[in-house]
Amino acid sequence: MNQVTKIAIATTLSLGTLLGATAGASAIHADAHAATEQQTPYYTYNGLFNFKGNKALEDKNFYRALQHDNFKYEGLKVGQSTFADVKKAVGNDVKKYYEEKGVTYYEKNDVIFGIDSEGKLVNMTLLIE
Repeated sequence: MNQVTKIAIATTLSLGTLLGATAGASAIHADAHAATEQQTPYYTYNGLFNFKGNKALEDKNFYRALQHDNFKYEGLKVGQSTFADVKKAVGNDVKKYYEEKGVTYYEKNDVIFGIDSEGKLVNMTLLIE
């Protein structure tokens, strides 16, 4: 009986060590994979943009987000938001600015919103002095 107990304990320890090493190796591999993933830069701006001392223009993440087409102003994103979203975000009192090539441009608080014939936000210009 003594020998059977020793074999059972040895088998349990061997199996436990083997499974632990395999699980540990998988965890290390997963961590290495997660560390190599790139994050897409984004920038969200709320409030008045055109004022002296606006630090957004000095922030490198602002420009990186613009390069990656991942910028939101008042929750609005070009290509995803609608004219109804624009009115909800900045108010209904947007002024018609001009119209060109099927896009109507509206202005409020030094921000120009371009809305296409389907009501989609296709252009957003933040004016600065």
